[in-house]
Amino acid sequence: MGRLRLAFWIGLGSGPVALVVLALGTLAPAVVEKFYSRGFYPWLTVPLSRLSALVPFPLAPVLLVLGVGAAVGAFFFYPKAWMGVAAALSFLLAWFVLGWGLNYQRLSWADNQGWTVRGGTVTDLESLAKRLATRAGPLRQQAWKDGTPPWAALLSKGIPLAYGHAAQRWPILAGRYPGPKAAPVSLLFSWLGISGIYLPFTAEPLVNTGPQSWSLPFTAAHESAHLHGWAREDEANFLAFLVLADCGDARLEYSAWSMALLYVAGSLNDAGPAGVGAWKAITASLPHEVLDDWKAYFGYWERFKGPLQQAAQAVNDTYLKAQGQADGVKSYGRMVDLLLAWETLP
Repeated sequence: MGRLRLAFWIGLGSGPVALVVLALGTLAPAVVEKFYSRGFYPWLTVPLSRLSALVPFPLAPVLLVLGVGAAVGAFFFYPKAWMGVAAALSFLLAWFVLGWGLNYQRLSWADNQGWTVRGGTVTDLESLAKRLATRAGPLRQQAWKDGTPPWAALLSKGIPLAYGHAAQRWPILAGRYPGPKAAPVSLLFSWLGISGIYLPFTAEPLVNTGPQSWSLPFTAAHESAHLHGWAREDEANFLAFLVLADCGDARLEYSAWSMALLYVAGSLNDAGPAGVGAWKAITASLPHEVLDDWKAYFGYWERFKGPLQQAAQAVNDTYLKAQGQADGVKSYGRMVDLLLAWETLP
């Protein structure tokens, strides 16, 4: 009985302690970077992710169902079970923070690499878009010459290889992490507007394979960036591009260059008449296959627009703001600033 009471108090206190650690982390990003993101986190997550990868289906949803079932059963047979449930929820909060969430407080990618990120003018954006378009067009001609691949197999094997290749230049991306899994019930994910998700409790990146399109490698690399310890959305987006851009597989490379081009297009169209005009000229130079891909991509997601998707986006927006990303879901698009900084590299 004494051990149960001790376990209860440890579980109940673990959540508040983790929140204190998270708050302190905001004051010392360099300490978080050195001792957590590059130290404790990979030591914990690499074996956990490889253990989860032994199961072909996502573990987290199964564990969630079992946990809810156990809680309901405990309440039915033992009315005071709320105390144990409270301790379990507190422990899960601690697991989230100490098992992944503290990465929100690490040094940014730019700080780690010594980059200066300033944004850019319309001229800068136009130059970047032209560079991306110059690669996206030819890659489109190579990517699907052998037909559409089996996506789940390509992503589970190709994404770890791409990260391994990128780590040769960017050692901070090294790590023996497995590839992503296909998300269950892809139709539900599509109705929620979720193209991919990272489940930190079991270290599993999931990809909604419903679109069955060129965008899937980019999504997979984005969620795998979270597994590698990069929590912020703009950085995960940028790293998806960086990792796939020159990985040696035209199918993955095309996904990177084409999706990055769409993000820059958004910035150009937000930059006023000059930006809109520049983007129209660039689209006129693209092969029709690229434009057809984009049309099919947006058409797929248009089918699922509705209150359910809006509610899911609102929840995601609230979550991101709670993690210190003041822009919420808009932070996804801030990868363009990192792309501009990347373009100036020798």
